[in-house]
Amino acid sequence: MSKVFNSKSKDKLDHPKRRKALPPRETLLQLGLQVSDIVADIGCGTGYFTIPALDIVGGDVYAIDISDEMLDSVKSKVSSERLKLVKSDFNHLMIADESSSFALLSMVLHEVDDPRKFLQEVNRVLKKDGRLAIIEWKKIEMKMGPRYSHRMDIADIEKYTGGSFVLVKEIDLSENFYGCVWKKRAK
Repeated sequence: MSKVFNSKSKDKLDHPKRRKALPPRETLLQLGLQVSDIVADIGCGTGYFTIPALDIVGGDVYAIDISDEMLDSVKSKVSSERLKLVKSDFNHLMIADESSSFALLSMVLHEVDDPRKFLQEVNRVLKKDGRLAIIEWKKIEMKMGPRYSHRMDIADIEKYTGGSFVLVKEIDLSENFYGCVWKKRAK
């Protein structure tokens, strides 16, 4: 069973402390989001990164989540023809092959049961030269966030990519979070 974030705690997703530690617009720019990108915000939650992505890119932004409640939260905050709300399931993102150039997984990968299979699905939706940005909890003991045993470091993620992605950038985002950017490996 996946270790899915409880939507009843969704207020934690947009807390002032989180905004200070992980300012959404600045974080997206650090991760390399560009005006020309088409974004797949996978596990979008309440739209913490989805909404600023809409302000940065000129193309579509897919807000993808397994929770209707989370998608409704995004919908209540922003109205744009470029926003595509997508209800997915654990194993299928419900968007077309090669439909995005930039996929974002923010505090998502540690929640899935089969990260290798999940990253294969992310690979499917990325364009040929697409990039995957991952934000995760640092693999250290701390009071907040998931259990230590659920945390992943870059070496763990690389193991799960199965060679489908090449690491291009590591970012120390705060005392609690790190980011990494991967490029889809050419076939």
